Amino acid sequence: EDEIIYIFGGMQGRKLNDLWCFNLNSKTDNPKWTKLNIKEDDSPIPRYGHSMVYYDNHLYIFGGCVKENYFRGREDSISVFDINYNNFSYPNCTNNKSVPWRRNHIAVGIGFTMLVHGGIDDYGGYLNDIWILDILKLKWMPLIYRAKFRLPSIAFHSSCLVIKSNAIVHHNQLNIYKIP
Repeated sequence: EDEIIYIFGGMQGRKLNDLWCFNLNSKTDNPKWTKLNIKEDDSPIPRYGHSMVYYDNHLYIFGGCVKENYFRGREDSISVFDINYNNFSYPNCTNNKSVPWRRNHIAVGIGFTMLVHGGIDDYGGYLNDIWILDILKLKWMPLIYRAKFRLPSIAFHSSCLVIKSNAIVHHNQLNIYKIP
C-alpha cells in the first residue's frame, strides 16, 4: 500500500538479522535503503534462506539457516515485525502437526495466509510438502491437494503471485479458501 520494499537478514560474511526498507515513493532525488533501528535483543535470530510475507502492516518471517547447535525453540516460531510500532514479536503457532523447519523454500502471502512450499530440512533432505499458516489464527495446516501426481522435492526455487482480474484487488481481500 505504501510501496515500500522490506528486506530482512541474509548473508554477508556472516548471517544477518537486520531489517532494511526502500520507499518507492521517495520524494528525494537520490532514494536510499534505510536500516531500521531495532534493539539487538528484540531482533530475530540471524539467518538466510528464510521467507517473509506481508499482511496488515506486519512482516511474517519463517525458516532459514540459523546457527548450528542453537537451542531449538525461538526459531521454530514465526517472527513478526510490526511496521507501525517498529518491533518484533514471537507468537506461538498452534497446529496439530509440527511444520518442519526449513530453509531455501518459497512462501507467498495470499490474503491472511502464508503458503510455504519445499525447501531443505535440518538433515539436508529436500521437501515437497505445502503448509499454510492462517495468520489470523496463527495456525499451521498442511495443504491437502487432489492430484494424480506427486509434487517434486525442491529447494532454491522462486514464486510469484499472479492475480487474473480486471479489477484491482486489495491485498486483504485475497483468500486461498473457496468462500461463497
